[in-house]
Amino acid sequence: MLFSIIATALTGLLLTLITIPPIIKVSKEKDLFDEPNHRKLNKIVIPNLGGVAIFIGATLSSIIFFPPAIPHNIQYLFAGMVLMLFVGLKDDIIGSSARNKLFMQIIAALVLIFLGNLQFHNLYNLFAIGNIPVWIGVPLTLFFYLFIINAMNLIDGIDGLAAGISILFLSVMCFWFYHVEDQAHAVICAGFIGSLIGFLRFNLFSKKNKIFMGDTGSLILGVLIASLSILFLNPTNPLSGTVDLPHTPTMVLALLVVPTTDTLRVFYMRIRAGKSPFAPDMNHIHHVLIKSGISHRLSSLLLVFWSGAIFGLTMILHSIVPTTITFVFLISFTWFMVNIIYKRNSRMSKIRRMRLTVIKNRRKSRYHK
Repeated sequence: MLFSIIATALTGLLLTLITIPPIIKVSKEKDLFDEPNHRKLNKIVIPNLGGVAIFIGATLSSIIFFPPAIPHNIQYLFAGMVLMLFVGLKDDIIGSSARNKLFMQIIAALVLIFLGNLQFHNLYNLFAIGNIPVWIGVPLTLFFYLFIINAMNLIDGIDGLAAGISILFLSVMCFWFYHVEDQAHAVICAGFIGSLIGFLRFNLFSKKNKIFMGDTGSLILGVLIASLSILFLNPTNPLSGTVDLPHTPTMVLALLVVPTTDTLRVFYMRIRAGKSPFAPDMNHIHHVLIKSGISHRLSSLLLVFWSGAIFGLTMILHSIVPTTITFVFLISFTWFMVNIIYKRNSRMSKIRRMRLTVIKNRRKSRYHK
């Protein structure tokens, strides 16, 4: 089993490294670029179909090393990802309305909920809620899918961030699936880990052949991460107790604390300002770090490190602090830290504007003299 996992990751890495250069070449020939605008950090046109290479590398490597018997939900997991593949492709190439994207996200989620039987049955005392009936579990799961899919899409704003957080999450899930002897899902995790590492080779460490994952990549990762989270929180494998990794929502939140807090935070700020929660802006966590003078790479590294540190802290707190308190603390603490940087940036911007005003007034007075 361990051999299959390692081989899948290496195969996914190799396939992605092989696939990306032709995609970049086609993108340049057909003018398929991510165009810079007032709310994007890139200043030049860059191909944005990296998600296609990630999907190809992860899918092919997983299929090659799948065990003879696979869980029935695997086929529906891939069906959901394929739906998001086409939704993302359309959005990356010709654009798509938010309404159409949301509709297809709902379709993908419903396929996974009803056909793949991926839904919440237990919240492990989060807000004093344990087992939940189907009539609550289905809408709650649907909301969870939509939230995670869009959170991953929103966090994909700087180089390496969405990929880095996904690698962290998938690594923990791969470890857990390996220990509960769920080879099929462990292989899927490994395939995407290898593919994402291959993608980072071009996204972070290449200037001539740079590429973004685009909506294609972030939407696929959103479906995958949401599905694996549900499997983790509602395990069906009887061996799930063989590894000391608590099945609580705080474990998932800790790994996804950056996209979760970022989505809640920007939605709150937009609604408070009288705007639509889906109106784009430059108030995301990664934008705050960039405005503070930190580079793209370092910002991504800090946010991934923060997620890892929060996960480690949660592992310590889970047996000491109640689940609900830990859950609220993780979001509040991250929100608080980001707001400190945000307010500092605002003060610095105000000071810079005042200095510019003083300099302009001095120049005007000298001109009149």
